Amino acid sequence: MGELNADEFAARSIWISTVVTYGKCFVDAEGRRLKLERKTVKALGPSLLECHDKPMSERHEYAAHGGDSLHEAARFGIAVSNLDPLELVHVAFDLQAWLPGKDQSAMAIDLCRQLQIEVAKRVEVACASFEADVRKMPLDELRRLIESSRRAHSGFSSSDV
Repeated sequence: MGELNADEFAARSIWISTVVTYGKCFVDAEGRRLKLERKTVKALGPSLLECHDKPMSERHEYAAHGGDSLHEAARFGIAVSNLDPLELVHVAFDLQAWLPGKDQSAMAIDLCRQLQIEVAKRVEVACASFEADVRKMPLDELRRLIESSRRAHSGFSSSDV
């Protein structure tokens, strides 16, 4: 039976965590107003798009949903006795999991840095728009919103957030 050693297990765990976290930026979620699109990555260049597609595929087909995946393979083997086909002699199991190499990891880091810049730009635009909207509000309406927000969150303390 093929078993992962501790280093392989840790590397695989970190990779899956990374894939899931990265993928969250590109999928819809209730309450999240900012979402990146594949076309954003495409605009950064074809090599980065390829770098993006591999972990997204792994996220969709393995880490998040467990579909048909090229990212892992499991093999089973059963040996029975020649003398008695009902006598089980040996059962074997092997699991192989894909991990990125150094080149893919370096490219993924570069992609994340470029996307971080893109997100910062979008947040800056959203904050400027929000500030402009708040400045247009009548002061009494703004006070009502603040008080309403305080009442809605009065059951929470800063340690709950």
